Amino acid sequence: MAKKITYLIVLLLIINNFVFGEHVPQQLIIKSKKTIKTQAHLINGVMISPVLNNYKLKKIEPLFKLKNNSHIIGSSLKNNSDPFNNIYLIEISNTINVHEVVKSFKQDTDIVWAQPNYIYKTVSIPNDPFYQSHQWNLPLINMEETWDITLGSEDVAVAVVDTGVDWHHEDLVNNIWQNSDETINGIDDDGNGFIDDVRGWDFVDINPNAAAFSEDYSVPDNDPSDMAGHGTHVSGIIAAEINNNKGVVGVAPNVKIMPLRAGFLDSDGDGSFYTNHICYSIKYAANNNAKVINLSLGNPIKENGEDDLLMKEAINYAFGKGCVVVAAS
Repeated sequence: MAKKITYLIVLLLIINNFVFGEHVPQQLIIKSKKTIKTQAHLINGVMISPVLNNYKLKKIEPLFKLKNNSHIIGSSLKNNSDPFNNIYLIEISNTINVHEVVKSFKQDTDIVWAQPNYIYKTVSIPNDPFYQSHQWNLPLINMEETWDITLGSEDVAVAVVDTGVDWHHEDLVNNIWQNSDETINGIDDDGNGFIDDVRGWDFVDINPNAAAFSEDYSVPDNDPSDMAGHGTHVSGIIAAEINNNKGVVGVAPNVKIMPLRAGFLDSDGDGSFYTNHICYSIKYAANNNAKVINLSLGNPIKENGEDDLLMKEAINYAFGKGCVVVAAS
């Protein structure tokens, strides 16, 4: 299995191209040592941090909570040890510089960290016909010899955190992860906080270009279909079915793909991914027994020496659950 993962990492690094992202305008993320009662904050002006008194805020809300307040994402309100507790999304006035606010928060001892809500991106997939039809790269990493040893295990779920997956695709339809404890009935059968998540989840709740597409981008749902193509392409590299006389073959053609939609197609035709959507997906994958989490995404530019600290928390959480996290470089 370790050898297979190595090949998977190498192949994804060869195939995917990346551009650097920036951050969502007027949004930042903080982790507080104390719980912020957002209703009191907004209505009565109660401030958990003196920094908040200095800025006009549009909103502040728990990050790991869906907008309909139905649940904390992948967690329980009673679990005080959850590393995702007390993380908040803040939206500020458009007259304020996000980095100025982040810098101010660093002076507050009640704030663990503060950062912008970064944007990760992919570039478009080349449309050259031989690019996708001739997989010259597989013999270079000795895949034919590897397949004689293993095709991967059907018990291994690989979470693809991307633009979604075309789970009807003829080369992927038999290799899509199924949540056996869930059925389509409008009820959260397995109690994981997600209703009818039989094949993953769509975490995207915004798209500036939504008018150009037919899907509802405003509400996360149980349909992680791919509107951009990148997530399907990556899934094919990982687990396209073998010996079916169709399309291509994946490096581990027996594993199951867990589709997690964390990005949307932007006006440039690239996939855009916000830090919070990626981390929702990572937590879902780790909590739902994914063995591998794939992030074929470009890392945002470090501005003013800032790191994506929420991403670090999410990846460390996945490590703690026994996941292998595959990232592009």
